[in-house]
Amino acid sequence: MLQQDKKSKLIAAEEKEEGSVKASVYLAYVTAIGGILMGSMIILAFCAEFAFRMGADWWLSNWSNAEDNDQHIAYYLGIYAGLGLANGIVLVRPS
Repeated sequence: MLQQDKKSKLIAAEEKEEGSVKASVYLAYVTAIGGILMGSMIILAFCAEFAFRMGADWWLSNWSNAEDNDQHIAYYLGIYAGLGLANGIVLVRPS
């Protein structure tokens, strides 16, 4: 077995800082994900996914409130499927 010196500790005291997050921390995160361009693309993808999901929810509400939804089912279903497909493409796009 290893002999441990009684003065050495395996666990050091945790350091913490108070106040706001420094710009250097945000820069480190942006650099870690691939730079400003990649970070912007990720934010844009999240916004697009949200917009397509909200659009699909709005369209479904519009479809369910329509008086002639039985006559134009292909129209309503086509738009709804297109929004769902666009949402899926944004979610699983290659990085």
